[in-house]
Amino acid sequence: MSIWPRLREPGRRLWRCNQGSVTLEAALTLLPMLFSLFAVIEMGLYLKCRTDLDLVTQAGARQIMVGKTQSTYSSLTADQFKMNYLCPNLPSIISCSKLVVNATMFDASTTSGAGFYTFVSGNPLALKVLRNQQTFCLGNGGSYVYLQVAYPMSQLAAGLSILALLGGGTQDRYLVSSAAFRNEPFPNAKYVIPAGC
Repeated sequence: MSIWPRLREPGRRLWRCNQGSVTLEAALTLLPMLFSLFAVIEMGLYLKCRTDLDLVTQAGARQIMVGKTQSTYSSLTADQFKMNYLCPNLPSIISCSKLVVNATMFDASTTSGAGFYTFVSGNPLALKVLRNQQTFCLGNGGSYVYLQVAYPMSQLAAGLSILALLGGGTQDRYLVSSAAFRNEPFPNAKYVIPAGC
């Protein structure tokens, strides 16, 4: 008597059994659904913070451009500017203590590597993030100024997010907002341009 028919019957029953197939299908679709959910949440948070940072930077640049800060202070540090002009308008999700603020004067040159183009690098052209170079020179009436506000935004779900996987894992991304402008010809009331600007 052959053992083959006895082994074949349980195999057929197992193959035809569909109990637990719904559980298996749910388990297979749950992981991509979770990836998508975390990616949508993180992208929404990223875009919200970026928009808020842009609005705050533009409002701060406007205060410099029309001379309000220069007529109020004879000298102003990046931290004072941050606390007085940027932080009151930031949403609570952005920590004011982590903001990096730079204001740099530049000349009107349009040649490559000079003027505004000292802040641009790469191909395609992209603005450099001035994380290590803390300068704060507001200029007076008619000065050209480049204001940059950067914020290191940690990833919401570094291990689960699609954006984290594409971005290389646990690195912080910098949200950067900048404005390049020429100050209005306001009278130079109080502000003294620091040495080295």
